[in-house]
Amino acid sequence: MKIHDIKIKLPKEYKSVLLFNKENNEWEIGYLVKGISKVERNELSDDNERKRSFQFGDECDNNLVPYKFKGVGPMSYFGQYITHWCKLPKKIKG
Repeated sequence: MKIHDIKIKLPKEYKSVLLFNKENNEWEIGYLVKGISKVERNELSDDNERKRSFQFGDECDNNLVPYKFKGVGPMSYFGQYITHWCKLPKKIKG
């Protein structure tokens, strides 16, 4: 199983993968949700609704990068807490 560094390669958006969460030092299942960065928000025209509204995944407040991860159930993770990811196995032999 190949492990990818988030700083080098992000997983595909909305595709479930294994995520390494450095905050609790555990692997978890979740998927990427992209947002917009502070720079991108500032470049939007003043009449663009996205300039005044924030969505899950946007870089703002405690989320320091323009993406977040949605986990199983109510769990979600700030983008900077996830450092690595890998594909889920297709089938577990046993």
